[in-house]
Amino acid sequence: MIFNKRVKFLYNENECLFRTLTINDVTESYVQGLKSQKRYLVNNLEGITKEGQQNYIKKILMSEEDTICGLFVNNIIVGSAGLQNLNKENSVTLGIFVFDSRLRGKGYGKTLVWSSCYLAHNCMNICNFYAGMEKDNIPSLKSFLSCGFKIINENEKYYKVKLNIEELKKPNNIEKVTVETFD
Repeated sequence: MIFNKRVKFLYNENECLFRTLTINDVTESYVQGLKSQKRYLVNNLEGITKEGQQNYIKKILMSEEDTICGLFVNNIIVGSAGLQNLNKENSVTLGIFVFDSRLRGKGYGKTLVWSSCYLAHNCMNICNFYAGMEKDNIPSLKSFLSCGFKIINENEKYYKVKLNIEELKKPNNIEKVTVETFD
């Protein structure tokens, strides 16, 4: 699915854009970021290629229930967010990924979480979001909790978190938010 809107804002005074990805957004650094993450990406296959990833993005964009968006900082993609089950109000799930390990810990995770919820709500009036993460993925958990998600379930290995859009918290360093519609 392709969202017909995008969000522009400043994050730490850097120009940011959050929008649906296109196959042209898949760069070598995008692919290298995926290859470098061996732990938490479920679909990270050995031998990932630029062409393979472009086909993966194309398949998601043709879906009626899923999308994948990118966070661009000063015109450079720094992370992505996948949203699944968009046509099922009570099961919209969200996953985030910051490509370059050197950019992790700088607030881009929570920026991805906030942007995803904000844009999905603006495009489709989605009000409830869910995510799951392994218990040892503390940075991911903190990203979601800082945006207003609450832990609703946990077991030995995983946390499950939920957010109602009314509880969405914008990170402090995000300013001058605008939503643009395009064809």
